[in-house]
Amino acid sequence: MGLWVRDLRVKKRKAKLNDDVEKKLDKLGFVWNCRKRKRTKTPTKRLPWSDRFQQLQLFFTKNGHCKVPSTYKNKQLYHWVTNQRRDYRCGVMPVARIGQLEGLGFEWNSKRKRRKIEE
Repeated sequence: MGLWVRDLRVKKRKAKLNDDVEKKLDKLGFVWNCRKRKRTKTPTKRLPWSDRFQQLQLFFTKNGHCKVPSTYKNKQLYHWVTNQRRDYRCGVMPVARIGQLEGLGFEWNSKRKRRKIEE
């Protein structure tokens, strides 16, 4: 499925995608440019995926959920969690990572009610 999604994005970028197909995908909320990232003013050190996953496990242990709020003291963890949702939605996340996150009860939709956290 990931290859199919990538091919659709390439066809759209090269203006070779059928207009009807594009309109139907737009109606479904298809994400055309999911890799576009905002640049931060100060560069942050990138940690390996496994290190951020460990941080999420600690967060889960303290809070009982994986919904890291934007106000959390570890802003990098919040951004990492947001990026995991984006990668999943865009179909570019490896199956093994999906399994690890779902093993923690990770919710792919972040639009639910806010939960209590411990700092």
